[in-house]
Amino acid sequence: MNWEPLRFDGRPFAPLADVFADPLFRGRCLPPVATWPTVAGVRFEKEVPRRRGESFLPSDLYDGQIVTRAVVPSREENLHDLFNMVAWRAFPRAKTALHRRQYAALCEALGDAPRTTLPNRRLPIQDRLTLLDEASFVLPVPPTWDLARPLTREDVAGELAPRLIPFGHGLVEFLYDGHAGDGRGFVVPVPLPTATDDRGAVDEAIAELVASDRLPMGRRLGFSFCRSLIGA
Repeated sequence: MNWEPLRFDGRPFAPLADVFADPLFRGRCLPPVATWPTVAGVRFEKEVPRRRGESFLPSDLYDGQIVTRAVVPSREENLHDLFNMVAWRAFPRAKTALHRRQYAALCEALGDAPRTTLPNRRLPIQDRLTLLDEASFVLPVPPTWDLARPLTREDVAGELAPRLIPFGHGLVEFLYDGHAGDGRGFVVPVPLPTATDDRGAVDEAIAELVASDRLPMGRRLGFSFCRSLIGA
């Protein structure tokens, strides 16, 4: 996929416009990992692949490195990892809470002893957090919103549609490159105490939902449908 910074001026990226206005994203090529800024005390470093068959502890894995070392392993010249950094800059509290909760679930699933393989199945909370992290729009809703009621297509396509904010970095990659990802998108309602689209308030609300294990299951919608709602 060609690097075309002018794409970030399009409607799909409007909720993240302040992030993409950084000259870091306006160069002629993808910025090297070494130039990515530290966010919320977390730094980005070039990924060092784990050797096959090598034993590991939860702290050695991706979420473990974030929580215990404040390092996000990242691949060079990789759009997916670059947009993960964008998510960190846009939602630092939510990303911090998300990876802390993922790491807690990882420790629960793996235990304390070194091992060489991962379990065949993940815990439900791990799947839910991964969907949020990779493939979600978040949708600010009134504080009276019933989180137990799944969103409908009508909810999303109606008057709330302009409030959709891309959160998942896999989804942002899809908005940039329509061939990325597997076409599954999710819309996660996020109640706010006041009617605001302030991203800082959204970030704090997501972090609280994640930390308290009250994150609702998002409504599954095709990425193409989501793109049509925001004029992509």
